Amino acid sequence: MSDSPPGRCGYTWPDDHELDDDPVHQQCCWREMLNDAEYCVWHADPDEVSKSGEELQQAHVPPEVRE
Repeated sequence: MSDSPPGRCGYTWPDDHELDDDPVHQQCCWREMLNDAEYCVWHADPDEVSKSGEELQQAHVPPEVRE
């Protein structure tokens, strides 16, 4: 996958992919990044940022999108 746009998480899994490989079953997070963090509230390192239950709930993907 290519780089994510500014302000978007861009966390990619599976993490054993190579950039510009054929993206078979590859996923990329599109949530907004946390201030001063590398990723969104879901993917940011909990040792580096605090994550409140409210923030996680707000960033939760609706069931119809997860399906």
